[in-house]
Amino acid sequence: MKKFLNYFFIILLIFFNNYVFSYPKIVILNINKVIKNSIEYKKFIKILNFKFNKKYLELNIKMNNLLNHKRKINNIKNLLNEKKNIYLSKKINLKKKNIFNKINNLKLFFNKKNIYIYKKILFKIKKIIYFLIKKYKYDLIIDSNIIIYNNSNVLDITNNVIKKINL
Repeated sequence: MKKFLNYFFIILLIFFNNYVFSYPKIVILNINKVIKNSIEYKKFIKILNFKFNKKYLELNIKMNNLLNHKRKINNIKNLLNEKKNIYLSKKINLKKKNIFNKINNLKLFFNKKNIYIYKKILFKIKKIIYFLIKKYKYDLIIDSNIIIYNNSNVLDITNNVIKKINL
């Protein structure tokens, strides 16, 4: 009976070796690096920067013209009557406020676009992560930006994900 129990435990140990002595497969992934290195994001940022700079330049030109106009009015202020002067100052301030609002709206619009593309790429990353989890049987994937310390036993799959997302 004692021999039987010894053999039984040896057989159990052999069959369940993976469960008894295995370590969890933990890998890290730098999501920001994946996003920044994705071709889709690079194209998007290039287009976005071009459009933003173009609009911003247009608004700056309008603002400079407005400021020049205000300087001219200040130079001839003495020649104008007080009501006309107040009217022109209010008109200029209103246009100036309008341009500032357009600049802020432009920034908000491009920030929303940036968030949209981030979400789109994150969705693709999520699919790739699920594929890698199934293929390599990873137990846990952690964003490397939130890790305080990792040792050499932890595998970084960032470059693999970058390759897959750019296919």
